[in-house]
Amino acid sequence: SVISDLLRYNFRQSDASVTLAGELRNVADYTYVQSVRFGNRISIQTDIEPGLSEIVMPRMVLQPIVENCYNHGLANRMSDGRIYISVTRGDNCVCVSIHDNGCGMPQEKLEALMTLFNDPDVNISDHKHVGMLNVVKRLQHYYKRQDVVELKNEDGLNITLFLYLERKGGSND
Repeated sequence: SVISDLLRYNFRQSDASVTLAGELRNVADYTYVQSVRFGNRISIQTDIEPGLSEIVMPRMVLQPIVENCYNHGLANRMSDGRIYISVTRGDNCVCVSIHDNGCGMPQEKLEALMTLFNDPDVNISDHKHVGMLNVVKRLQHYYKRQDVVELKNEDGLNITLFLYLERKGGSND
């Protein structure tokens, strides 16, 4: 069943790598479960550029962000809530954009979050944005670089994750 697939995926080893296709399947399972809760108030749409779904990435990156769309951006929306996930090729990365048409985020809060994301010494448990902060810190650790996310208010909140095609390695970085 969808629920057992979702649970199996969620309880796997947290530092395991998966393909983007696997992450998107997990999001599809998660949104199916949410459709029971929200009915047809919120729809989800994906647009994936061909050839990108096999990129390897950390597990449990997309679901926490989609969960935030439901719980924060779209929670008070009574109809026509939309989550749009697009996957496109960037220069040396794959860009995964998750955009909802909800309430967005106050600019000062958005800037404060970006500051937290870029603080190498931040203690995740001290903050209320644990899910999002955890995702960003895990991506930064995985790719060994800071520039893994961009937040923008665009008729709701648009979160773009950068999944790099090459991971930095060795002691020269």
